[in-house]
Amino acid sequence: MVVCQLISITDNLSIGREGNVMRMKLLALAFSLGSTQIASAEDPSISMEEAPASFNWTGSYVGAQVGFASGDSEAFVVDDTAWTTDMSPDGFFGGAFAGYNHQLDSGFILGAEADVNLASIRFDGVWTGLDGLPIPDEVTSTRVNWTAALRGRVAYTFDRVLLFIAGGVAFADVRIDDTAYGDRRPSLDKTLTGWTLGGGVDYAISDSLFGRVEYRYSDFGTEPNSHSYDDWLPYAVDFKTHDVRLGIAYKF
Repeated sequence: MVVCQLISITDNLSIGREGNVMRMKLLALAFSLGSTQIASAEDPSISMEEAPASFNWTGSYVGAQVGFASGDSEAFVVDDTAWTTDMSPDGFFGGAFAGYNHQLDSGFILGAEADVNLASIRFDGVWTGLDGLPIPDEVTSTRVNWTAALRGRVAYTFDRVLLFIAGGVAFADVRIDDTAYGDRRPSLDKTLTGWTLGGGVDYAISDSLFGRVEYRYSDFGTEPNSHSYDDWLPYAVDFKTHDVRLGIAYKF
């Protein structure tokens, strides 16, 4: 458009020495502008900046995490559930996680992840008798030494923000000790297996680092083979946990 207007102006200039000189200058300017417009059309990078590429989550990663867990559990006598004790341990844990993400063109992400943690999660619960009153001399100590999980993940990404849900199989090394009238004996010391489900947010701090906030629920069902003092009072353990985790990871 600008080039056409310049050419039109040159046609309207009066003939003469000064007019010819001005016409030559305007034609040269029109030629220069026309060349620039053609080059811009052939190479868009001359006229506009390239749009930054969106973040891609595809790849493997490894990270570290810390968290706080709270149990929601109890033990009860198999033949008479009026006898119960609180087994709701809480405490902190820390460990490592690793996984892999595959991002689809739709923005959804499929992945898998494993984690393992050392834990300091414990609680001492006093048994309650048939009359509903606590029995101070009968105490059950619950301790979780480590936890682990293998999970699948489904996520959706908003560039550097990734929202996910994850679920799979969970493991917890649990030890329970009974104390009756000063005599302490173990009643359960094994690795429990259950299921876990949770969700959270990953945020890409840089092209290689991302942070995480996550909530997770784990249910290890009822362990029927527990028993208290001298095998005379068999009881079952119903063990569940809730935890909140903070993590940071390196993406390869």
